Amino acid sequence: MTPLYRRWRLRIFAITWIAYAGFYFTRQTMSVAKVGILQDPEVNLTLTKAVLGTLDAVYLIAYALGQFLWGTLADRFGPRVVVLGGLAMSAIAATLLGVIPALVLFAPLLFIQGLAQSTGWSPLCKNVAQFFTISERGRVLGLWSTNYAFGGLVAAPFIGWIAYGVFDSWRAAFLAGAAVVVPVLVLFAVLQRNKPADAGLPPVEEYRGETAVTERAAPARSVREALLAALRNRMVLKLGVAYFLLKPARYAILLWGPVIVIDRIPDASALKAIVLPVAFGAAGIAAPILIGLVSDKFFGARRVPPAVLSLLLLVAALAMFVPLTATGSVPMMATMLALIGLAVYAADAMISCVCAVDFGTAEHAGASVGFVNGCGSIGAVLGGLLPGLLSTNALFYGFAAAALLAALLLASQWKSVPTAV
Repeated sequence: MTPLYRRWRLRIFAITWIAYAGFYFTRQTMSVAKVGILQDPEVNLTLTKAVLGTLDAVYLIAYALGQFLWGTLADRFGPRVVVLGGLAMSAIAATLLGVIPALVLFAPLLFIQGLAQSTGWSPLCKNVAQFFTISERGRVLGLWSTNYAFGGLVAAPFIGWIAYGVFDSWRAAFLAGAAVVVPVLVLFAVLQRNKPADAGLPPVEEYRGETAVTERAAPARSVREALLAALRNRMVLKLGVAYFLLKPARYAILLWGPVIVIDRIPDASALKAIVLPVAFGAAGIAAPILIGLVSDKFFGARRVPPAVLSLLLLVAALAMFVPLTATGSVPMMATMLALIGLAVYAADAMISCVCAVDFGTAEHAGASVGFVNGCGSIGAVLGGLLPGLLSTNALFYGFAAAALLAALLLASQWKSVPTAV
C-alpha cells in the first residue's frame, strides 16, 4: 500500500503541475502578440496601446468572475471535469484568435479565454490538497507552485520564437499556445484522479499516520453560499484583500513585460524585449520552494510571517525599479525584474495557495482558494489595464504602495494558524 500511495502522490503532483504550467502557453499569447501588434501598420491604428489595455481588462474581468465560480464547482463535482473543460475551452479560444481576421472578435474571445484560464488554480490546488496533509503542504504546495513561474518563464520565449523567429507573424503566437495545451489536456484526462478514494486508496491522513479532524462542515452547495462562508471566515477575507493589492504588480509584468522593457530600453529589439522578462519568471521558480520550506521549517507551518516578509521585500524592489532602470542598462533591468519576481511569486504562492487551502480547510479548499483568487483577479484587472494608461513611474510606485498595504494588513495576523485541515 505504501509504495502504491507514494506513486499516486507523485503522479497527482506531476500531472496537476503540468496542467497548470500548460495553461500559461495560451495565457501568455496576448502578451507576446502585443509586441507585433503595436508594430503592425495594418492593425496598430485599431489595436492601440490603450485598446490593448482594455482588452486585457476584459480578459481579466472574465478571469476574476471564473475564480469565484470554478472553485465552488470543483468542490461539488471534482477538479477533473472543471480543468478538462477549461483546457479545451482555452485551446479553442486561442486557435480562433489566431485564425479569425475580424478584430472585433478579440474582446469576446479574450473573455472566453479568461473564463477558461480561471478553471486551473482553485480546482488544482484542491486536487493536490486531497493527497497531502497540512503538516507537509507548505513545502509541497511551495514546490508545486513553481508551475506558474515555470509557465511564465518558458511560455513567452517559446511562443515568441515561434511567432517571430519561425513565422514572423503575431497571429502565430495564438496557434503555438493552443498546440501545446492540447496534449496537456490528453495527459490530464489519462493520469489525473480527484482524490485518493478514486484510486482505491484510503484518506491521506491514514496513509501519513496523522489524526484527521473529526468534524468537518459540508461543502457549500452554491456559489452564493461559498462566498458567504468565505466572508464569515475573517482570515480568508483578509487573504482576499491582500491578494487584491498584490496581484496588479505581477500581472502588469506578466502581460506588459515586453512593453515595459521597451519603455525603459527604447532600442531593444522585439525578441530582446520578450526574453528579458524571463528573469522575472526564473526567480519566480525558486520563490515558492523557498517560502514553503521557510514556512514549514522555521515558522512551524505558520504561513503569515513569510508572506509579510516577502511583501516587504516586494515594496523595496518596486520602489527602486524606476530609479535603477533609468539608465537603460540591460543587466540592471534583468536584476530588478528578478528581484521583483522573487518577492512577488513568494508572497503570491503563500497567499493564494498554501494560506487559502490551510485556512479554508481541505473540504472547502476549492471555494476558499477560489474566493481569494477571485479577489486577486479583480486586482489583476488593474494590472492589465493600468499599463496602457499610466507612465511606468506612476505604475511601479503605485504597486509599491499597494504591496505595503497588503503587508500591514497581514501583519495583524502574524500569529494566526489554521484550526482545521
